[in-house]
Amino acid sequence: MAEIRFEGQNIKIEMVGSEEFLETRGQQIIVKLLALDSEVLGKKINLSEKPLDSIPEENLAQYLKAFNGKSEKIRFLAIAAFLQNNGLGRLETGDIIKALKQANQKPFTNTSDCKAKCIKEGSCAKDDKRTFYVTNLGFEMLRLNSNF
Repeated sequence: MAEIRFEGQNIKIEMVGSEEFLETRGQQIIVKLLALDSEVLGKKINLSEKPLDSIPEENLAQYLKAFNGKSEKIRFLAIAAFLQNNGLGRLETGDIIKALKQANQKPFTNTSDCKAKCIKEGSCAKDDKRTFYVTNLGFEMLRLNSNF
């Protein structure tokens, strides 16, 4: 077994496989990752930017309509972005639950699981033991998953 490690500005990856695979496909993957890494770097979004400029920020229910029918993970991410864009710099899971209740929205099956999935994929990041925030990748994912 052979190993390839790649670390760019925004991407870190390790591949393990046969030497033949890594020499052929591994190199192709690295080239694509380099292109993706520079593309992501060029599209950085400031955390203060709104993820979707064309929808009203004052009403969570209206905001969530842009993500109607999307996965719970995207809904969780959208609520976190909404709260972050409306003054909460760092969030706790309880903030998401409270916002859903105040907006009379359907609760999540497992809010903590949604948070963990977002952190694992990089759309949210942990600040310390309890707080988290939406990352630039998370805002980009919201742009791609909206109905606008």
